[in-house]
Amino acid sequence: MSGQASQTGVLTRRRLIGAIALGAAALVAALLLSVSIGSGPPGLTDTLSTVLSSNADPSSISVLQMRALRVLLGALAGSALAAVGVVLQLLLRNPLADPYVVGVSGGAALFGSLAILFLGAGPWVPAAAFAGAAGATFFTLAAARVGSQPPDVSILLVGVVLNSFASAVITFLKTMVEAHKAQEVLFWLVGFVGYPRPVTVAIVALFVLSALGVLIWLSPRLHLMALGDAAAARLGVDVERTRIIALLAASLATGAVVAETGLIGFIGLVVPHALRLMLGPDPRLLLPVAALFGGATLCLTDALTRALFPIFYSETPVGALCAAIGAPIFVVLLRRHLRGSKA
Repeated sequence: MSGQASQTGVLTRRRLIGAIALGAAALVAALLLSVSIGSGPPGLTDTLSTVLSSNADPSSISVLQMRALRVLLGALAGSALAAVGVVLQLLLRNPLADPYVVGVSGGAALFGSLAILFLGAGPWVPAAAFAGAAGATFFTLAAARVGSQPPDVSILLVGVVLNSFASAVITFLKTMVEAHKAQEVLFWLVGFVGYPRPVTVAIVALFVLSALGVLIWLSPRLHLMALGDAAAARLGVDVERTRIIALLAASLATGAVVAETGLIGFIGLVVPHALRLMLGPDPRLLLPVAALFGGATLCLTDALTRALFPIFYSETPVGALCAAIGAPIFVVLLRRHLRGSKA
């Protein structure tokens, strides 16, 4: 028995290292490809030569620096949303949960919009977005729970109601403020990665990487909680403390992303679900790999918005593109989930 357990541990470590290596390779390839795509040069070949050359054209270097900041922000946002999706799906016992669907992003957007409209853009926008994300997370969990039973499809209904409420309040507020303020909020909400300043990327990285570190540190306990709260408690897990810390870390990551990029949906749904089909549900494996592939996915999606510029003569909001791709996938997953629950 001990030999089998040891062999299983080695196999798990090999799978973890192999999956992380594959995810890291996908992320690096996505970063390089995304940096090379824009409305003008440099392209992929020029990008490689600029990076490897010691006498590169200063204008090409400047363009690549701007793109690199955008690409890094997109990678951080995708990593955060995918990892948070894994955590919400586990804690809420619903494979269809993600920050956008269950209203976490909506709460962050509402509080962030209030900060923009009444306080102006500044450091309080991330703080407000975090407060909104945390409040929406705990409200949704409490409202969807019936007695001691964990929420199931009801979590989706509460999320729809919460998103509708947040959207209604934001729409009402936009009609009550000056046109330039309403336009500022609208531009923020549609989900643009944009071209951030280095300090902005550094702040988002600090929040997102800190939250991811906490979630990965909690992943062994989250793995035990997948067996059920009672079983996890018998195995020595402080269930409520672990749940609160995980939800706060998830809210921190979501708030940091929404504060800078606005609403980007379905990354936290599609990426974890696809990886779960290949790797299984173990969060010790799924969390870090989802973060890597989530970053790669959003990088490539944002690159697609820039590649479409010659067709539409403007950049399609990445949030709109993610919703257009993710919404049909969500319907398919929902129908599959409902069929499984009936069976």
